[in-house]
Amino acid sequence: PDPEEFHRLVDTLEKLLENPDPAWLPRDPGSKIPHRLSRNEYNNTVRDLLGVNLRPADRFPPDGGGGGGFDNNADTLFVPPVLMERYLGAAEDLLALAPRTALIQQDPVWYSPESWAARSNLRWFTRRAYRRPAPPDEIDRLLKLFLKARRDGADFEKAVKVAYKAVLVSPRFLLRIERDRVGEGPQPLDAWELASRLSYFLWSSMPDEALLDSAASGRLSSPLEWTAQVRRMLADPKARELAENFTGQWLGTKTLALTASPNLDRFPEYTVELRDAMVEEPVQMFAGILRENLSLLELIDSRHTYANPRLAKFYGLSVSGEGFQKVAFPDRRRGGVTGMAAVLTKTSYP
Repeated sequence: PDPEEFHRLVDTLEKLLENPDPAWLPRDPGSKIPHRLSRNEYNNTVRDLLGVNLRPADRFPPDGGGGGGFDNNADTLFVPPVLMERYLGAAEDLLALAPRTALIQQDPVWYSPESWAARSNLRWFTRRAYRRPAPPDEIDRLLKLFLKARRDGADFEKAVKVAYKAVLVSPRFLLRIERDRVGEGPQPLDAWELASRLSYFLWSSMPDEALLDSAASGRLSSPLEWTAQVRRMLADPKARELAENFTGQWLGTKTLALTASPNLDRFPEYTVELRDAMVEEPVQMFAGILRENLSLLELIDSRHTYANPRLAKFYGLSVSGEGFQKVAFPDRRRGGVTGMAAVLTKTSYP
């Protein structure tokens, strides 16, 4: 386009984006189907819930990517019978290895019924596992399992684990369920649902105590509060999950080791060390954009990248020290994901 046409196009787009016609905006976002935890989300959730780095979901059937290409698409996260069997086995293994501090908050005391301590533990554990307080009838059902195990000879801790096994195979744990609302048009999430959306988006895991406490108090429904929570969560090391999962699946670099096999006779420099550094580069780039609150345009037009000494050498750059660090390109045309070695390898012939 000539300059006049170009400026007219830009002006038109700016007006449309800044003042969209309400008639174009969707009036109803639609229903939210129950969202099964993906394999990655399951591993992270049991890690944070039980303090166990067992990664049992690595043995689960693969999650489907669906048309969107991401493995956390609720429309494609089914629950086949074989997966239920794996859930049962995983629950037993996890509870056998979990430290006592992740299972027992309240020990029995001599001056009150033992069931009081069991009920206290069940309330505490289900609030975290279900990402919201469990209804009283759910606690009653779990308590019956505890009491039956005690009658069958199990000690207090083992009887609690029997009830916890039921928690770990409950739909309330395995699925992220949002209540249907009465009325037409969009309806607000409650604070507990918002907490889960934030934590599984930013961390691919359950809400932590700070987020659950914010939901319990009702503060999380305030824009100021959830903005503060998002900033806190992005500063947490667990926010790497967002960068790793998004870039790895968006660009297809997560499976580079399985999907790309350069001819080593022609490219002997393609070592495992270099390949792993190539995969890490877009993760570091996206994490840096989040951390520094940079423009998303950095993904396609940037003067910088992130490299360790091995990747920097491959690019003809120099860095001091070990690990990944921000490094400037002498030529701006090299910046952005389209110039990254992993993306170019993924989209090339062997």
